[in-house]
Amino acid sequence: MKVIVTLSLFFAFSYTLLAQEIAAIDQADKVVTNILAKEATFDTSLHNIEALHNKKVDFAIVNSNQAYAMKKSMPELRSIAALYPKMLAFITRKDANITSISQLKKKKLHINVTCEGTDTLCHLIFPTLNIPNDYNVSTFIQAKKELNDGNIDGLFALVGHPDSHIIQLNKELNISFVPLFGKKFDQLNTDYPYILKGGMPKGIYTGVEKDIKSIGVKTLLLTREDVNESSVFNLTNQLLDNLQTIKTKNAIYRGISKKTLLEGLVLPQHKGALKAFNKH
Repeated sequence: MKVIVTLSLFFAFSYTLLAQEIAAIDQADKVVTNILAKEATFDTSLHNIEALHNKKVDFAIVNSNQAYAMKKSMPELRSIAALYPKMLAFITRKDANITSISQLKKKKLHINVTCEGTDTLCHLIFPTLNIPNDYNVSTFIQAKKELNDGNIDGLFALVGHPDSHIIQLNKELNISFVPLFGKKFDQLNTDYPYILKGGMPKGIYTGVEKDIKSIGVKTLLLTREDVNESSVFNLTNQLLDNLQTIKTKNAIYRGISKKTLLEGLVLPQHKGALKAFNKH
């Protein structure tokens, strides 16, 4: 079992169980891993979930779409909590005059390859809206230049908001955000349990004066069914005890609460996690 025990003195001896390692995805995940783990490795959702399956780690952070895709082939996977949402942003130049997703049928698009899960969601969205899948794939830096030069009309990025790349892009280019909503998006939410409805709240980026509707996924903290119940209980308890601290570390976690930690789980919860939630 991959745990370590640290001893601290606070009027009396107390034991805190920390996960030895959590496989994480994004830099925002450091907020949680710094509290819960001795070490953290950062890779893709697919790599992390395979590491969990192969027992290289006992805890991993993955996107909910990846967890759902592996539900049948890895039945031992268990949820601990849903950490924060990643919402799909469609960003365009203001002078492109794109105000609706329905205008994208003849536009030159870009998908940010560095934002894991973006491609997956766009592959679901585009066919329902008759948008061709002939988009460009590159990094934020490349996309910024392409957008500035007028070579593309917009880009899609599935990220936790606020995102540092988007903040920088917003400073350098005259951009706008196009809302993603409507009956076809509602149907996606119905057809795919890992897709959630939400968006970007006003004020989260300079110039965003009203809420921007969108769809997205959750980042999930996972474990396996065979991981010791007390280890999972202690880790989950540590997470719940530190929610207020987590909120102050990164605006991505601004809405985190006991309630949101249970929203968007696409896998059964581990018994140890259930025990910790019932305690709080």
